[in-house]
Amino acid sequence: IYLRYLSKDVMNNNDNSPRLPKSPIKKEVVLLLLGFVLLTFGAEVLVKSSIKLAEDFSVSTGVIGLSIVAIGTSFPEFATSLTAALKKKEGIAIGNVLGSNAINLLLILGVLGTSYGLTGVGVKGYVIGTILPLLLLITAIEFLFSFRTQSRAHGVLLLALYAVFLYVIF
Repeated sequence: IYLRYLSKDVMNNNDNSPRLPKSPIKKEVVLLLLGFVLLTFGAEVLVKSSIKLAEDFSVSTGVIGLSIVAIGTSFPEFATSLTAALKKKEGIAIGNVLGSNAINLLLILGVLGTSYGLTGVGVKGYVIGTILPLLLLITAIEFLFSFRTQSRAHGVLLLALYAVFLYVIF
């Protein structure tokens, strides 16, 4: 699905946006390194807080990961896609979401599985075996229809499906 979208986007790309002036490279490298340091610190705090939250509410860390952590780590994608959509750059908005999910599912799970041999995520088996594949299927079908247009009704449907997902995992 992602490759279909990407190829269609590349074929129809008429982005004539103005080029931004180059900024000093040293400043950008320093900011990038600072961002990595802060991100590493933030990830440590997020993991420790998530474990404590799971213990306090007597739920698995997998449930916390599938809900609260997932929402928190998705805010950058949400902000980026919302900003792009408001600027009428739907390709960036959709590409950001699809690219982020591709990295999460393929690269990150691949590295973790290869490095640490993941044995499970601590959630109910039917969430992984039934609900998650169903949500992915519905999202894929929705995505295929979105090549024509994405209506508010489609958005409401996706939000409702996410609410059902949260209900099931808790």
